[in-house]
Parts: sequence; C-alpha cells; structure tokens
Amino acid sequence: RRPLVALSHAQPWSVNAHFTRSTSPLGLVSLRDHCRYQYLVNVAGATYSARLKYLLACGSPVIQVQQEGSQHTEFFEPLMRVNKHFLAAGASQEDIERTLAKARSTPLLSAEVGKAAQDFVSDCLRVRDVYFYMRELLQVYASALNYRVQPTAGAIQILSHDDIDLLAL
Repeated sequence: RRPLVALSHAQPWSVNAHFTRSTSPLGLVSLRDHCRYQYLVNVAGATYSARLKYLLACGSPVIQVQQEGSQHTEFFEPLMRVNKHFLAAGASQEDIERTLAKARSTPLLSAEVGKAAQDFVSDCLRVRDVYFYMRELLQVYASALNYRVQPTAGAIQILSHDDIDLLAL
C-alpha cells in the first residue's frame, strides 16, 4: 500500500489514497462512495478483505496490484482475466502510475473493463453461485476427512437453498 499512498502524495490531484484506521480523522470511505471514483485500486493486505467484489460491481475499472507472496485471494479470482475484468499493476509506485496512465490513455478499453467486471459480478457472484461454490468446497473437504463426522445434538441438516431460507425466518 505504501507505493499507492506515495503516489497520492506526489500527485494529489490524480490519486486519492491514505492509510486509515477506524479511528482515523480521515474517516472511512463507504463502499458506495468508492463507486464515485473513475478508477479504483485494490491492494492486497496482510489479512483477508472482501472488498474486491464490491469494487468490481461499481463499473469503474479496477487496478489490481499484484503483490508477490500474497496469500489472500477470493474464490472467484481465478475466473477473472487481466484486461478483461481488471487491469494489473506491479507493486511499485512506478508500476501503479504506469497502469493508471495507460487506463487514462485508453478510455474505451477502461470502460469495457469496468463494464465486464460489473457484468462478471452480476453473472457469476449471485447468492446461488456462492452457495454452489461453498457446497462444492465442503464436499471436497469432507472427502478428505479420515474420520466420520458426528453431528451435535440439535444440529439441522441443510439439503437445499430452501432449508437455508427457512433458517432465516
């Protein structure tokens, strides 16, 4: 994140990035307010963050900063393609600046990337798609177990989406 914040200090008219904490006087930018920006940048952090799907849903092109050794990825990221669903940038300030300059110099491509990302979210990240992924993931994990799982007393068996909907009542 440091290179992005450094770029913001070097070009405050061009980039708006800060280090923030929940107690920061800068405050936090809501996910809805992120959608007001022409370009969005997603930087992997030290922990899991679920904001990528919300950035993609905005319709603005997302610059995904590629960091060596980042262990945190969303389950849907392998389905996404560079220059189709997002723009890729290296982790240095120069790489981010170069990718942003390219995005600005190719507004049609940038608009197409933003629209494709938004379509990806609405087509591939529906609730039923997430449930399907979770079911498949749990089945793979279950097949790897070398012991038999014993449900606890009062456990509820969930066999379909309808069962989940009933739990919400």
